[in-house]
Amino acid sequence: MKTTILILFFLCVSVVTASDATLETLTARSDGRNITVEWRCSKEIDVRLYEVERSTANQNDFKKVGTVNVAGVQTSYRFVDENAFLRGGSGTSTIQNATLYVYRLKIVGNDDKSTYTNPISVTHTVSSVRRTWGMIKEMFR
Repeated sequence: MKTTILILFFLCVSVVTASDATLETLTARSDGRNITVEWRCSKEIDVRLYEVERSTANQNDFKKVGTVNVAGVQTSYRFVDENAFLRGGSGTSTIQNATLYVYRLKIVGNDDKSTYTNPISVTHTVSSVRRTWGMIKEMFR
């Protein structure tokens, strides 16, 4: 009897501290300059922050590109990826012309446990002027 009560107590405590977010929408769009990722949650229980992650079409190597703090239920969140035209590897960056990017959210709870949303994709085409300016900026970094 005491063992059953103790097990039930631990189950209740773990349920109370587990983070939970119900995602209503998750979209990404390109304006030719930046990619804007937007989402909205109908429920946020013990959620500390959202990490926006980006990958290329292969979806094997997601990298964190930004962090957004929780603002409360029914908040519309927005993250603008201003570096989407750069794709780097081994400390170098190259300017991309047209690339399919894949984004997902990492939902981090107060207990530092995390879950991921389903990925979404967006095609990002950068103008030649933007590519040229990006290459000039990269030379001075």
